[in-house]
Amino acid sequence: MTDDGDNDGRRSARPLVSVLVVLSGGLGISLQQLSTGTPNSAGRWAMLIIGSCIGGAASILATGLFERLLTWAGFGWAFLRRHTRLRTVVAGVTACALAVAAGLVIPVAYEALHRRLYGCPQPAAVRVMTSVEQLGAARRVADAYEVATAERHHGCPAADLYVYGAGPTESRAAVASGWLNDALQRIGPRADVWLPDSTLDVEAAVAASARFGVTVPIAEQRSIGYSPIVLASPAALPADAGWRQLWTETGRLGWDVVRPDPALSSAGVLATAALYTGLGATPVTARGVEQRLEASLDRGRYPLGTSQDLLCQGGTAAVIATEQAVVRYNQGLGCPGSAGPPERPLLVQYPNDTISEDHPFVRLAWDGVAATTTAAATGFGAWLRGDDGRRELVRAGLRPPGLFAVGDPLTEQYGAHAGRSSTGGHRRPPRSATRCGCTRARTAPAGCCSRSTRPVRCWPASTGPAPPASSSRPAA
Repeated sequence: MTDDGDNDGRRSARPLVSVLVVLSGGLGISLQQLSTGTPNSAGRWAMLIIGSCIGGAASILATGLFERLLTWAGFGWAFLRRHTRLRTVVAGVTACALAVAAGLVIPVAYEALHRRLYGCPQPAAVRVMTSVEQLGAARRVADAYEVATAERHHGCPAADLYVYGAGPTESRAAVASGWLNDALQRIGPRADVWLPDSTLDVEAAVAASARFGVTVPIAEQRSIGYSPIVLASPAALPADAGWRQLWTETGRLGWDVVRPDPALSSAGVLATAALYTGLGATPVTARGVEQRLEASLDRGRYPLGTSQDLLCQGGTAAVIATEQAVVRYNQGLGCPGSAGPPERPLLVQYPNDTISEDHPFVRLAWDGVAATTTAAATGFGAWLRGDDGRRELVRAGLRPPGLFAVGDPLTEQYGAHAGRSSTGGHRRPPRSATRCGCTRARTAPAGCCSRSTRPVRCWPASTGPAPPASSSRPAA
């Protein structure tokens, strides 16, 4: 039978034992979880801590050890009360505090000394493939991520992002084929992260992979930013108008209108789909649209190329492009040899029935990729979802998904409107029903696709079947 002193010790030790039981059990669960990866958000940290405490308490109670631990603690508490002096307690507490402080300070001091003597450790290499049109913007975002990781690691970046560009056709073929030797020679190393302009590129790559017997190893995919298809004009046009009204108004004013080549640019594919849908074009009337676009290219001596190629050419034509491309052009970015912003910046016209590039982040989990590379690529995606990453996407001319304040450079200073495309259909992603193919036919007008080395034209599925053609070459 226990005496009153033992019972008092048990009662006094019960709160302390309860806390230590929960913490010790939770510590074991936390160490097991952290061995497989560190949580990448505050919410996941909270789930880990709460779950560890609950799991630790449940595991200890389930083993029936609590009462035994409490008995031992009670004996210890009673012994300390009878035999321990105040100076001993103070000395023990001080020693514990010094040990905890040393545990916190020594690793940091050792890391600083090691960095001073041997420099920063080699960061994890992550290969990032994007479109040719996004190359400059993607490199800026990647640089900002490397700086952010360096700030968290005492000046040593945790990732080295190698960003390179490829055309939409080449990038889709590389991913769909499993990155064969041909892709290695034409594009470069196998990408760990793919930043295409549109989810249509991802869908096309997945669909094409069946021909190669390849499963595209998509480990993570989400849209990180939007950019609506707009009309960049030399002067103001009616506000809140659709593509039909803007097309008619530019014709009444005698303006030329040009569009990126759909064979070379995802923006060109979406621009054609947006224009044809807005005009309600049929395969027959679409030829008239193509003739006008073709004549505009001829008169302005515009090249067959991307949005940047058309914008950097200058001239007086209105250009169908993305908001991002127009804003970066007005900033003086994206044009080779540019000495600064253009003398006459273009104005961004937002058709109320347009669609957007939705810019997905795609992490590819190829076999044999190092764990450090996978962790760095995952961290890059998590950073893009956070506030710092989204602010950097805005600086690159994109509009992050969800509610997020949009400012410079998407402002009137560079021809855009910060709040203009936040409502309505301006964030509508492209539809997978958009189809592209060669429309060159014996009965087609001479101007239809005549300049392109890869004659491609796109139309929305709602317009019916394609015009009769002698051949077909998918482009999206």
